[in-house]
Amino acid sequence: HYDLCLQLHHSYAEATYCLGKFDEMNKVVVNTFENARCFDDKLRSYITLVRAHGQNKSPEALKAGLHVLAELGEPIEISSDPKSMFMAEFLKTKQMLDGKTDDDISTMKKMDNDKKIAAVELMNILALYAYLSDQKLYPLIIFRIVQTSLSHGLCPDSAFGFASYGGLLSCVFHDIKGAFRFGHLSLHLLEKFEAKECVGRVYLVMYSLINGWIESHSASLEPLQFAYANQMRCGDIQYALMNARQYCTLLYYCGVELSIVEKACKDYGQVMMEHKHELFYKYTLPYR
Repeated sequence: HYDLCLQLHHSYAEATYCLGKFDEMNKVVVNTFENARCFDDKLRSYITLVRAHGQNKSPEALKAGLHVLAELGEPIEISSDPKSMFMAEFLKTKQMLDGKTDDDISTMKKMDNDKKIAAVELMNILALYAYLSDQKLYPLIIFRIVQTSLSHGLCPDSAFGFASYGGLLSCVFHDIKGAFRFGHLSLHLLEKFEAKECVGRVYLVMYSLINGWIESHSASLEPLQFAYANQMRCGDIQYALMNARQYCTLLYYCGVELSIVEKACKDYGQVMMEHKHELFYKYTLPYR
């Protein structure tokens, strides 16, 4: 009954992570590592462990996640000249995109390499930790998601990569037109794959880094609330809480009555603490 036991261990570890029972989760993960027959059988538990490290220890989560990425054939390392590396990876990604229309990209083959699919999923997770704790690494992860998708085909998690690439175009290069192009392409990919589990990740980027250049911040409030609820249903706690944090931030920027902002911060802050995500709570406190 090896396969059944393995799946039960993975599912139980994921459930205890979602409930914030990290000590129990660690016991299950360690048991899986000790008894799994190969790296591939340990992969889901590795991803759960990386998520758990990210609750308050983003650098540790990044270190563990980058190790797993290397095992999956997608090593990412920062050189001694990060600015040059950033430009080199940006130009490589831009060159791969040159000449491709949105239809060209959206009609690409589906990714069928399980290791590449797992790598893109893991990079979706690591991107959040890098954004919070290592901004030199963040764009390299985003570029790699796009590069891997263009080279090996699309998967549901590719949508986040294209959205985040658009976010970089807007924030770093002030290319608002390009940002909107890739933001809307990512929304189209969500529909194509019916990727409900990825909605909150794409919305976080779209309505935090892109949409505000064209529309009022108030237009982003409802999508961010929806993204929070969606990711909580999917068990993607960290991206759910990041959407909640961004919702509170935009409430403040929109000039909403401060008592309403305070209540939202208090309510979402309580959820953050219940799930033992003190890091997100810390980032929300200034707006309370």
